[in-house]
Amino acid sequence: MAEQNTQTTVSETQLIQMARQEDSILTKKREMLERLSGFLAELITAKDTLKEIRTNKGKVFIGIGATIMVEAQVTDTENCKRGFSENGFKDEKISETIEWLENKENSLKKQIEALSKEYSESEGRMVQINGILKQIQGEKRKMVENSKRAPPTISK
Repeated sequence: MAEQNTQTTVSETQLIQMARQEDSILTKKREMLERLSGFLAELITAKDTLKEIRTNKGKVFIGIGATIMVEAQVTDTENCKRGFSENGFKDEKISETIEWLENKENSLKKQIEALSKEYSESEGRMVQINGILKQIQGEKRKMVENSKRAPPTISK
């Protein structure tokens, strides 16, 4: 099958609109990446804390804010409660919760990776559009400069 070459003409106004749309898409993806990264950090912290509780027989340091930490003793190093809805919690073994957190972490990393790829592609399109717009602006400047140099014309 022969590949057909097609050409599309886009006006400067359309390019500007495309740039605005792409910028909006980039902003949304950036915000989503930030939220997902924050959630990933929270998951990793929870998983690591549960592992520390089991390893250190319940002894943990807890940050209470303003760079202050206190040592605490967790009495049950085998069980925890995990939220499954806004106000719903269930009893679960710490090992099960760690496994659940690891699965969530892997899933989230895949989402972040896919979104990062989309972001890069969108960023590439934005660079392309801005490059074309700069070329147009350069051509406009040349036309204005050339018109200033050209002798005046008289029309009848």
